[in-house]
This record gives sequence, structure tokens and C-alpha cells, in this order.
Amino acid sequence: MYTDREDLFDDREVSVLSELGDSIAHAIHSVETKKLILSDTVVELEFDIQDPDDVFVALSRETDSRIDLKGFVPAADGELISYLEVTGASTESFLDAATEFPAVQIVRGIGDSGDENLCELRIADSTIVLSLIEAGASVESMYAEAGHGHLTATVAPEVDVRTVVEAIETRFDDVDLVAKRETERDVQSVEDFRQSLENRLTDRQYSVLEAVYSAGYFDWPRESTAKEIANSLDVAPPTLHEHLRGAQKELIETFFAETGKFSEDERPQREE
Repeated sequence: MYTDREDLFDDREVSVLSELGDSIAHAIHSVETKKLILSDTVVELEFDIQDPDDVFVALSRETDSRIDLKGFVPAADGELISYLEVTGASTESFLDAATEFPAVQIVRGIGDSGDENLCELRIADSTIVLSLIEAGASVESMYAEAGHGHLTATVAPEVDVRTVVEAIETRFDDVDLVAKRETERDVQSVEDFRQSLENRLTDRQYSVLEAVYSAGYFDWPRESTAKEIANSLDVAPPTLHEHLRGAQKELIETFFAETGKFSEDERPQREE
């Protein structure tokens, strides 16, 4: 739709057309994401980033630290919830610095082990990660250290890489595509995944996980309470929750590791 008259569309019509445009964009993005997930072959892209407009790069310089993007979740209104492992700066000093950035909406310290601190930042803008997501890419890893960042992303083979790069360059100046390669995904069978998970679960964790699932604990509304299942297994409710949380943690870690979200070295190891 096009017009050269400024007053042809009223506010309601503009709002409807804007929502329609967003819906179409989301549908296209969903199709591209599905293609990427199902593709056996992907194109891997590596970027060097020195643009201070990227909040992670700027924060690493401001705090003289290394920032590793351990995970992220796209949030409402185009924002990004990011989980960062910070090395070389205390949680308090890092969060104090982060609050000074207009793009950072929420900051929270999750864990402080002394050398490596886990922090959560909700970002409204100002990161290449969001630009790549909007361009249909999957961000695999990113780190920033002393004002220099490195990011790896993948796109489906049929995606025009030039379009992805141009989408980034319209927002960030000092970003370079330093590598582009086509790679084969390591296809894993269902049985391999199941065996990998079973090897990480204790017998008690496996039994509890199977019991709570079969008893409808995860249904809504729940068909069985934790107390009822604990009585059936002849364990105390706190013991049931302990084994259940351990099993869930192993399940989630195995899923992310085996699907390529995190490498084996990045995955925390279970204490025996």
C-alpha cells in the first residue's frame, strides 16, 4: 500500500497496518528459523566486533573484564534477557557499570564464585546479538574482552549472507565478517540422546523423573502432588524434590549440549 498524501491514513489504520507488518515479519522469521533447525547443513559466520555501540563490547572495556554470553532469551518488545559469565570484575562493580547504559533495563547478580560471576541483563537494544536474531540467524556463542568481541552465528544455506551482514552494518560500524564456512551438523539419533541422558542420571533420579511424569505431576492441573508421589516411592518430599531438580538439571544440560547450544566443556559437571 502506498500513498503520497500525508493525511490519507488515520492513526487506527496506521496501527492496524503496523501490526499486520509485524505479523508478516514474525511469520517469515518463524519459517526461516524452522529451516535452520531442520537443516543438516548450515553456514557458520564469525564476526569480530570492536564497535562500542554493542553493550557487551562496551561493558568489557568499561570494566576491564571478559564477558561470555552463556545463554539468552528473546523477550517482549524486542528486548533480550542475557546471562553473562563475567571474569575479571566483581559482580557489584559489573552491575554498577551496566546500570549506566541506557539500553540496559534490568540487572541482577545470580552467582559469585570469586573468579567467574554469573549476571543477568535485560537489554532493550544495542547489541549485535539482537540484530542477528532479527536477521534470522542463530547466535551460537559470543565473548567480549577489553573492548573486543567475537561472535559465531549460523544461518540456513539458502539465506543470503550479504543481507544478514548488511542488516548488521546498518546498525554497527566496526563489525567485520572474518569467516564464512559451510558445516555439516552432527546428527544424533533419539537412542543416542537417550543413552547420553541415562549415563548422566543416577538410578534414583531416573526413577523419580519417570514416576513424576507418569503420575501426571507436570500436567495442569496436576494429577498427583509431590507428597503423594513421595509416599508412593517411600521417600521424604524434600528428598523427592532434590532428586527431581537434579534430574531436570541433567535433562536440560544434556539437551543444550547435544543440540549444540553449549559445548561439552561449557556444561557443568555433576557432582557424584
